[in-house]
Amino acid sequence: MDDPVITLKRLLSALVLLPIAPLLLALLGQLIRRSRPRLGGFLAVFGLLLALASSLPIVSQALIGWVEASGPQPLTAERLREVMNSPSPPTAIVILGGGTRFDEREHPDHTSLKSGTLERVVAGARLARATGLPVLVSGGQGPESREAEALTMARTLARDFGIKPRWTESRSLDTSGNARESARMLADSGVRRIFLVTQAYHMPRALLAFEGTGLKVVAAPHGFLAGVGRHSTLWQWLPAPSAIHASWLASHEVVGLAWYRLMRMASGSHKKQKE
Repeated sequence: MDDPVITLKRLLSALVLLPIAPLLLALLGQLIRRSRPRLGGFLAVFGLLLALASSLPIVSQALIGWVEASGPQPLTAERLREVMNSPSPPTAIVILGGGTRFDEREHPDHTSLKSGTLERVVAGARLARATGLPVLVSGGQGPESREAEALTMARTLARDFGIKPRWTESRSLDTSGNARESARMLADSGVRRIFLVTQAYHMPRALLAFEGTGLKVVAAPHGFLAGVGRHSTLWQWLPAPSAIHASWLASHEVVGLAWYRLMRMASGSHKKQKE
């Protein structure tokens, strides 16, 4: 049975993200047009225009680019050598889960990694081979899963990349849980500094969560979306499914980052009151 808190959080987040939120705004405008015609008309038109804008590549590129720019730059070979030669280099690599899919028609395993998670596993495997560091995979069992993401990730790493993770964290259900449970496991092994592997758009929020546990983090972002797939100016102004997805990702990260910061502020305030 799904965690009711996680389910409620996912439901609420879906309602405030693009493109659902502006469509709900337009619906609200329609509902109040009889009693408040001017306000209702404005909300209806504004909501529809906002939803349309979120489907345009030129808008989604700006949004996802802004999110990615707020995070760290790619981990270049030169930067990697610098980090590994530092007095206190990372001693582990953490790869975050991003979802699995279940299909009985798939063989040999019915459960496989979603494309985003597979990208993270590939990036983590490359980093593990370059550094020789042990790997932790993190991800619990989501509503669409038949097994914990970490188990699928570990199997994929071992079978397809020849890398057996040292730690398999399979309890967490979101990024804050990834950070909390991973930090607990790593602390038992004396790990204080890590490489963190996830997509560039997700890295700012992941960094905030992991650094909040006290871990020292070197970001290893990949899968940058800003500037990818650009065509002529005309196509940038035509709706596209990929643009809707990028806008959704950007809004998801903005809302998530704001929530994490709010929780950190509330936690800090609570600690001060106790003192």
